Amino acid sequence: MICLMAVSAGCWSCTPGTGEAGPAGARGSTGDPGTTGGTGATGPTGATGNMGASGPTGASGPTGATGSGITWSVVTAPTSAAPDHGYIVQGTSPVTITLPAMSALAVGDQIDVIGQGSGGFTVAGSTGETFQVTAPGPGWFDRTASTPASGQQWEAVASDAAGLNLVAAVLGGDIWTSVDSGATWADQTKGTLAAAQSWRAVASDSSGAYLVAVASLADVWTSANFGVTWTNETAAAAAHGQKWHSVASDSTGTYLVAVAYPGDIWTSNDSGGTWVDETTSTSAANVYWQAVASDSSGAHLVAVAYPGDIWTSSDSGAKWTDQTPSPSAADGQDWTSVASDSTGAHLVAVAYDGDIWTSSDLGITWNDQTPAPSPASGLAWIAVASDSTGAHLVAAASAGDIWTSPDFGATWTNQTASTPATKLKWEGLASDASGFNVQAVAYQEDIWTWHPVVAALTGAPGATVTLIYTGGGVFYPQSSTGTLGWE
Repeated sequence: MICLMAVSAGCWSCTPGTGEAGPAGARGSTGDPGTTGGTGATGPTGATGNMGASGPTGASGPTGATGSGITWSVVTAPTSAAPDHGYIVQGTSPVTITLPAMSALAVGDQIDVIGQGSGGFTVAGSTGETFQVTAPGPGWFDRTASTPASGQQWEAVASDAAGLNLVAAVLGGDIWTSVDSGATWADQTKGTLAAAQSWRAVASDSSGAYLVAVASLADVWTSANFGVTWTNETAAAAAHGQKWHSVASDSTGTYLVAVAYPGDIWTSNDSGGTWVDETTSTSAANVYWQAVASDSSGAHLVAVAYPGDIWTSSDSGAKWTDQTPSPSAADGQDWTSVASDSTGAHLVAVAYDGDIWTSSDLGITWNDQTPAPSPASGLAWIAVASDSTGAHLVAAASAGDIWTSPDFGATWTNQTASTPATKLKWEGLASDASGFNVQAVAYQEDIWTWHPVVAALTGAPGATVTLIYTGGGVFYPQSSTGTLGWE
C-alpha cells in the first residue's frame, strides 16, 4: 500500500490500488427451483400399442322365429310318407312316395317333394285320397249362372299363369275380370269408352296385370292394372279400324301380336303403345288370319288362317314362314285356333270340321292327332289352349263338347259329355300354366271353369311340389315348380 501525506491539510488518507483477480471460488449450492413454465405444444402421436385382451362375450340375442317344422329325408326307393315331412328324391329310377293314411293326418299337414334325380317321382294317395288343384272341386262348373254375367255373348277368355286372375270379353258388350279363379266377375268397362265394343279376343301376361283386347273394325286396348281401366292404343294410328280377330302376349305384357281377318299381322314391343304392320307387301299380307299365339318371350309366334295355312315367326314377328304349304296335309285347312307352350316348341292347332294337329319342333312339322275314325275327328273345333309345357291341352267344339289331352295331344278325352256343359256354343278357352285350371266361355251363355281331382301326381326331374292336407282325403298342391302331371 502507498500512502501519501497531505501536509497542507494537516491530515492524511490512503486510496487502495486494484490488484489482479484471484482464482474462481468454488461453485455455490443449487438454488431453489423456479416456477413451472407454460405447457408446450402437443408432440406427435406415438406408435399404436399392442391390442388389449378380448372383452367378455355379450349376452345372447332373442330367439328367432320357429321354423317350418319339416323333417327332410333323401330317398331313392318307394317310400311311405309321414305328415310334415319332406323328401328329396334322388337316383336314376322313378320313385313313388305314398301319402300317409287319412287316419294319420290332420288338416294343415304338409308334404314336400323335391325331384333331384333323373328318374322323377310319383306322389300317390293312400286309400280314398285324391289331389284337388283348386276349389270348388272336380269337373266343370258354371260360374256365372244367375248373375249379371249370365247369358252374355261371350267371345274370348284369358288367364294368368296361376289361373287366379281372369279376363273375358263380350262381342258387342264389355270386358269382365275375375280375381278369384272365376268365382266372381266384375264388368270393368260399363259406362266407359271401352263399353259395347265388338270384342273378338283378349290376352294376359303371366301375372294378370297387363291385359290386351282387340275389337273388330275398331282398336287395340290395353290395361296395366288387372283390367280395372283400359286405354285405346290405336285411336289415332294406322292400326285403327282394322278387322282385328286375335291377339297374344308374352309373359311380361311387353311384346304383343295381333292379326286381322282379313288383313295383316301387327306387333308391338312397348306394351301396345305403338304398332308395326309386319306383313304388308309380303306373301302373308291380306290373309284371313283367324288366330295367333306367342311363347313366353314373344320371340316365337304362330298364326293360322281360315282357310289357309299355319305360319310361324322366330324373330318376334319381323319375318314369317308358311309351314304348311301344298302338298302338306295341313295345307288349306279351316284353322280356327292355335296355342303355344312357353318355349314355342310345342304347338297345337284345330280346324273347323277337321282335326286337332300338333307340332313339337317350333311348327316346322305337323301331325294329325285325331284322324278318322277317332271320335275327335271332323268336329267343329273352335278353340284350343295349352299349359306351359304343351303336355296338357284342351280343345272345344262349337255346339259340342270340351276335350282334354294329358300327353301332348296323343290321346283325347271328352270331358263334358253327359254333363250340363255338353253341347254349348263354346267360343273361347284358356288354361293356366299347369293345365290344372281351365276356363271356357259359351256364346249367349255362361263362363265355366274346370278343376280336376286326380289320384296321383307325377313330377319330372327337377320338379318340386308342396302338398297341404285339406281334410276328407284331399291334398291341395299349394305350390310347385317344374313339370307336374296327373294320373
